Amino acid sequence: MKRVLNILVVEDELLISEMLREMLHDLGHTVVASARSYNDALEQLKKHPTITLALLDINLGAGKNGIDVAQEIISQYHIPFIFLTSYADKKTIQEAIALKPEAYLIKPFSQPDLMATLEIVKARSAHHSFFTFKSGYQTVKLNTADILWLKTDNVYVEIKTLTKTYLLRSSLEKLLTELNDSNFVRAHRSYAVNLNHVNAVSNHHILIGQEKIPLARNSYDTFMARFK
Repeated sequence: MKRVLNILVVEDELLISEMLREMLHDLGHTVVASARSYNDALEQLKKHPTITLALLDINLGAGKNGIDVAQEIISQYHIPFIFLTSYADKKTIQEAIALKPEAYLIKPFSQPDLMATLEIVKARSAHHSFFTFKSGYQTVKLNTADILWLKTDNVYVEIKTLTKTYLLRSSLEKLLTELNDSNFVRAHRSYAVNLNHVNAVSNHHILIGQEKIPLARNSYDTFMARFK
């Protein structure tokens, strides 16, 4: 049975937005809502909890852009998103890459381009796993792929993502068991890291973005075997 995506289209150009709606309909997917600005996009996300994918134009005119919408999605909604762009400066592209979108679509694109991109997104999302936990008065549903590293002080575990840090009363061993994700590897008695976010490794440190995570001597061989 074909999996239907419930899609939010965030595009400030009406003609492109309508073209996308028609393409997505022809491909058997549902456009749940459309938005032309940052504020409109957030309103639609709150209004439609059934949205399973967002198509985000990076350039939304004056004010906040598609990258700002993506940051809110990562922080609050935990759904995959695709960036749409025809042109952006180097700084904007770097900001977009840092948010790890599922894909990019370069305008102008064809219906076969869109279909291929959506099929890739569906295949990836089928392998995503989620971790649900209490944070204060909220229940948080976190995509494990968004976690950069875990850090413990033996009473609490700090869960670090691209946009937010959570604190959970647990042991690191227990949390790793609950996550049940082979991408997480113990690097130190106080740290476990997500291999998918590791940029470089030295004899004593692991680099994730600009952050140096300590790598214990007795963990080095095991870690490197997994990293390779």
